Amino acid sequence: MIKEEKIGLYGKYRGTVHFQTMFVNENVELPWTSNLIVNSGRVWLTQRMGFDNGDAGFIACIKSIGVGTGTTAPALSQTALVTQTTRKSTTNTVAGTPDYYTKGSAIFSAAEINATTEVAIFTAHPSGGTMIARNTHTAINLPLGSTITFEYVLGINTAKNAVGWTLTAGKTNTYEIADSVNVGVVVEIDTGQGYKKVSGSGATAINNVESTAGSYYNDGTKTYIHASDNANMAAAVQPHTILILSAIT
Repeated sequence: MIKEEKIGLYGKYRGTVHFQTMFVNENVELPWTSNLIVNSGRVWLTQRMGFDNGDAGFIACIKSIGVGTGTTAPALSQTALVTQTTRKSTTNTVAGTPDYYTKGSAIFSAAEINATTEVAIFTAHPSGGTMIARNTHTAINLPLGSTITFEYVLGINTAKNAVGWTLTAGKTNTYEIADSVNVGVVVEIDTGQGYKKVSGSGATAINNVESTAGSYYNDGTKTYIHASDNANMAAAVQPHTILILSAIT
């Protein structure tokens, strides 16, 4: 079972560049980049949990992605882009289990995005509103005629203190709990030992956990672990404190 589950908010973004010329028609996905959820964004989240469209305290949802040329490092106290140049309205989608995130996307032309070095999401368009998250990056420079689609994700991840492990049938050192989370990290908190995710899937992966001390596997229904010292995780007094962090997908 799980006790002391903590839920956190994360943000990340990426761009997909679309090149189109007489000879090239290609999409190139840039890697995901993490950002800082600023204080105003954290306040916005808690307010969203308390109010809706029918309340006097109505809190707006994500409405736009803004870019600018500021290079000041992200800080919790910031409430706006340093030098905003363009803001575009977003198309929003949501995902449920196991990832739980909201994605806002907007398309910028090369003329709108070139030379920009900062990006943020806002609760209003074309100006004003609350800035939720911000980041800086190397200046973007695309060929004229190309575009970039920014995808901005706000998601929920969890940290769980996992107890109540039971021995997996037919195994000696593999223990399991019911856990449908998309696991990102498993740590023995008392020793500081991080567990290795084994290769394979299904029975193969479970066998790999059995043969590898300090390892884990999750099949979408259960999490399986093998303690770093082969300890009996089903003992009346659990020998290790196991923290499971969900993946930021």
